[in-house]
Amino acid sequence: MTQIEAAIENIEQDEPCAYQYRLYPDWIKEEQRDYEWKPCSKESYQDYIKAPVVNNWIYETRALYAIPQPAPPETEWLPIETAPKDRAVLVHPAIWNDKTASIAKWESDRYSKNPRPYWRRDDDMGKVTISRENPPSHWLPLPAAPFKDKP
Repeated sequence: MTQIEAAIENIEQDEPCAYQYRLYPDWIKEEQRDYEWKPCSKESYQDYIKAPVVNNWIYETRALYAIPQPAPPETEWLPIETAPKDRAVLVHPAIWNDKTASIAKWESDRYSKNPRPYWRRDDDMGKVTISRENPPSHWLPLPAAPFKDKP
């Protein structure tokens, strides 16, 4: 049994989340059975299984199962002291209102005569003082970039 088959078998042990049927005449060849699936109740689904053919019409059914989704990413603001310093993050300075955040990256300022590390914000309009005078208090990881299919 493959991993996919095992996963499907595991999912099918749960209760289906929806049921569907499609109806077509029994004289239609199998390769021509492209009739639209329609929703039905659990009771109708069970009836169609008991009597799949009525007056030369075939009731084909299927149960639909929900696939468990991964847990959502962390959405609680974390203390800035725990932020990684090797990549950009979403930051929120304590002095800002609740609806404002900015993308920032740690700037070590290592080439300066007197280094003063700080979080360099993307929206500081090129003015280091804006980033230094309003340091962030909390951070969140940035979401992954959207996936694009290669042509």
